[in-house]
Amino acid sequence: MKDGARPPGRPRFRTPSRSDKTGGTTGEPFETSSGREITMPGQLQERFRTTWLIGVVVAWLVAWGQRPSSAVDWPMWRYDAARLAEAPGPLPDRMRLQWVRHFPPLEPAHRNPRLQFDAGYEPIVVGETLLVGSSRNDRLTALDTGTGEEKWRFYTDGPIRVAPAAWRDKLFLGSDDGWLYCLSVNTGRLLWKFQAVPSGRKVLGNRRLISVWPVRGGPVVADGTVYFAAGVWPFEGIFVYALDAETGKVRWLNDRTGALFTPQPHGTHALSGLTPQGYLAVRGDELIVPCGAGTPARFDRRNGQLIEFQLPTKGRVPSGWFTAAARARRRGLEPLPTQENQDTDTELIFDATINRDRHEGGWQQGAGQPGVLRRIQVGRRTLRFDQPPDGVTGTVHTMVAADGKLFVVTRDGSLYCFAESETKTRIDRKRATPPEPVGKDSGVEEKATEVARWLRLAGTRYGYALVWGLCDAEEGRAAESLLLQSEMKVIVVTSDDQLVDSFRRRWDERGWYGRRITIHVGHPLRFGFPPYLATLIVVADPAVVDDVTGQDGLRRLFATLRPFGGTAILAANDAQHAAIQRWIAEAGPSDLGQATLTREGNRSVLRREGPLPGSTNYTGDW
Repeated sequence: MKDGARPPGRPRFRTPSRSDKTGGTTGEPFETSSGREITMPGQLQERFRTTWLIGVVVAWLVAWGQRPSSAVDWPMWRYDAARLAEAPGPLPDRMRLQWVRHFPPLEPAHRNPRLQFDAGYEPIVVGETLLVGSSRNDRLTALDTGTGEEKWRFYTDGPIRVAPAAWRDKLFLGSDDGWLYCLSVNTGRLLWKFQAVPSGRKVLGNRRLISVWPVRGGPVVADGTVYFAAGVWPFEGIFVYALDAETGKVRWLNDRTGALFTPQPHGTHALSGLTPQGYLAVRGDELIVPCGAGTPARFDRRNGQLIEFQLPTKGRVPSGWFTAAARARRRGLEPLPTQENQDTDTELIFDATINRDRHEGGWQQGAGQPGVLRRIQVGRRTLRFDQPPDGVTGTVHTMVAADGKLFVVTRDGSLYCFAESETKTRIDRKRATPPEPVGKDSGVEEKATEVARWLRLAGTRYGYALVWGLCDAEEGRAAESLLLQSEMKVIVVTSDDQLVDSFRRRWDERGWYGRRITIHVGHPLRFGFPPYLATLIVVADPAVVDDVTGQDGLRRLFATLRPFGGTAILAANDAQHAAIQRWIAEAGPSDLGQATLTREGNRSVLRREGPLPGSTNYTGDW
């Protein structure tokens, strides 16, 4: 069957699970040692998943009182490749709070809650190690499940928006930098990494510098194969991969789903394609790829051939808002015909009472209606959905049962561990602190005067500042001072991997890393910066200055400066300054025609003046 072809019949998806989830969170109840009424909140637009969640919890409750505790892993998001969230191991009958860790809250990639696959932390557990990735500071952290203490950490070159997947002693991690990483579960050592994209070209995405093809199709492992997807803009290309989990070799690649001629939501046909965002799932011989607001795509996981994909249409499932039978009748339309004897385990079911109206306003009180439960009674226990359990503060985002323990994650970034042991609760009270004011940090104060001069030359304290090359740690302190004296987002690129690791840890501990400043290994001229990004570029490393003063290097640097005053400050000597003048004089008006060069002490200052060539003010009505 050709890619994009639609087989007869409608797609069938297991529901109400999260295998097609592209956003939101769900409440999941449990009981603490107090034995009191326990409740867990969740987003209302996911209420149709509640019945399934209750079934999982009831199974856990039954297991608590019948079998001894045993250690079971939770190796990937929602436990297995099918994303069923059904772990076989029991939990203790009475659970006590063991430890608490605090992480900074996350900012999801999308504003629409229905698309927020990355709204909170999604840990996995392998043995006695809990692993949790972060889109805030680009870090994967390994914690001891017994104590909550950190075992190791690993940084990528972009936000980590999807949970890793574990297989045997390996861990597979996707990042917005366009790479899939394979790490050792025990040590965090990099075993291999795979570039899932055709180049290192980058773009601003969610106020971060990311690959044009971020890995947001969360990895899933089945039968010794790891599946994942890269790319979110169909016109740039979409890449769905199957790799050998042991070696990282490609078993198949489908790169033809970014240009499908399909029906559009506005009623015509056009080129479009998949937008993989969320967690891939395996169902038999099929690979399910979630696609934002679109219907999840189905692939033959044996060869990568596309089986089916559909863009949003009015009233279709499983995403968007729906026209239910009750409302259709009020609009003068015939209600949808009902089908008897449907397999409700593998079909999406919608209730007119729920789906008739939007429900962002919050939970409604009351016992609910048949099939729409807000509380259940299990023996003498009442499980509800409107307040957190003992010891937990904030809105619960997700829960994981593994290693004989229950791990609870809240929306504000707190991680709670419950287990049977009677022990004093360990609470990590350390949270990321705001940046210190200028002059409070040794090593930064002495750079303050020089950095103030940079900002004066740039003429602004806002925008993106790039530091190209670090010749020593002192230049790293200059980047810190630039952050502290301005509102700029600072991006540092250097070839010294030891400096990169040192400053990542330093800036992460201060709560700066990710949101305000990042540092990467590479050569600035080959890093793939997008055009017109930088308000300020600082080049102090002599080796980088020498490369930049060449004709090709100067063009690349100039292309990165924004119009209307983008400024580059170079530690160039007199001969290098003269070379830059010569290249500007020889270049045509469409190349370096907007460039001006001045000498400020021992620094050369290159500016991009005025608007882009050929541009003009818009004078239309709209």
